[in-house]
Amino acid sequence: MNKVESKIITSSDFLLQIKAKYKLQSTYALCKLMDEHRRSIDRYLDGEPIKKASVMVKVAELLDTDLSYVIYNIMAEEAEKDGEQDVADSFVQTAQKYAPLTLAVSACFCLFFLPFSLNLI
Repeated sequence: MNKVESKIITSSDFLLQIKAKYKLQSTYALCKLMDEHRRSIDRYLDGEPIKKASVMVKVAELLDTDLSYVIYNIMAEEAEKDGEQDVADSFVQTAQKYAPLTLAVSACFCLFFLPFSLNLI
């Protein structure tokens, strides 16, 4: 399998992105925004992968990104922690298909080419 150049976006990375996006000054503010217990958020910030689906959904919503991107990165994080690097690499590659920039570029192509294809009908 080809070596993956993309890095895993960990649960902690996602939460830190949320803190930055919403200019949150504390973990308490993050917990309040996410409506989660402090102990859970602390575990995720300390390196434990997010396991609750509702938290994954909230992360995707707050970051305004595709849920699949979040899920595949967290699955890659879990696989890497379990020592399954090939599986982690595969999940990271799949996650890149849902990356925010990739989706934006795809949408631009669709918007650009759609009028031309409609004229052919």
